[in-house]
Amino acid sequence: MTNEKGSQERDLKPLVTVGIPVFNGEETLSSCIESLRAQTYTNLEILVFDNCSVDETKKIVDLAKNSDNRIKYFRSEKNLGAVHSFNSLLNLASGDFFMWAAADDLRSPRYIEQALLHLQANPEASLSAPVTEGYIEGFKDPIYRVSVPDFTVRKDFIRRTYMYLTNFPDTAIYGLFRIEKVKETSGLERSIATDAAFLFDIALRGAVVSNDSQILIMNRRKKWNTTSDDYRVFFGDGDFPRFLPPFMQLLSDRCKRVWKIPESFARRLLVILLIFVCETRRILFILGIKLFKRILNRRLFTRLILKIHWRFIHKPNYEILDEEVYKKRIIVSKYI
Repeated sequence: MTNEKGSQERDLKPLVTVGIPVFNGEETLSSCIESLRAQTYTNLEILVFDNCSVDETKKIVDLAKNSDNRIKYFRSEKNLGAVHSFNSLLNLASGDFFMWAAADDLRSPRYIEQALLHLQANPEASLSAPVTEGYIEGFKDPIYRVSVPDFTVRKDFIRRTYMYLTNFPDTAIYGLFRIEKVKETSGLERSIATDAAFLFDIALRGAVVSNDSQILIMNRRKKWNTTSDDYRVFFGDGDFPRFLPPFMQLLSDRCKRVWKIPESFARRLLVILLIFVCETRRILFILGIKLFKRILNRRLFTRLILKIHWRFIHKPNYEILDEEVYKKRIIVSKYI
């Protein structure tokens, strides 16, 4: 339990809301909560949104609540998917700053403190994005480290927007946001990869600053999701909006958001054209990969995609710490 002196000190600092979306998270949720309780910045509200779990998730949260009155528990009576959970947490937040925390990730003890200091030092910024250390089950050490590039090096609006589209890691969604900037957006939409569209929306509304002192420890899934897996994660047991394929859903989501940003008509139109150019290039690339997969044997195809990845896809803000594991579990498994 927090003492009276600690409560008085926190009242002098801005409230940070941390939202944990969880579904059947009994294996990792306790560690996630403990990493948040151990934060050096203490003026927090920790909201857990349980998406109708059928494991011990509720018991784990109840036990944590008994030791820390900053924790609150909410539950959906039906599995409505990650989009519903993320948006519900945002709507429940009462802090001046906000962050989502995946139930299977951990944060360094000064994660929130460093993020808040970084935003306070950069008043034009809407998001303080972490450096992410990626782990894979079965390996003791991180496999890679990724930071968000310095977008401010591109002073031109269109070139900077191109960087948002091509080199903005999705892990930034677990950074710390100014809540007023998040609420200017429509949150996460009911579409596949809406987290990428949301981050693009945020970037267009305010600067994104990368913070080397803000370390996120991310545990990657054992294998890449199939499209059906993604639908279940995003939408739960509800009806899936399958009238558009996933890439068209993301394209539509991004374009709708661009139309709402406070920029001139000409700028918004240029951004939408840029989105279409990038998406056309990506589709041609995927078609080429599928063609090579059909005509080459596995060994040659593997060698080809590794060369393509290091030559055209790999970004300098990705630091590879274990190249052999990264090649096998991150690159090759994605395409084969």
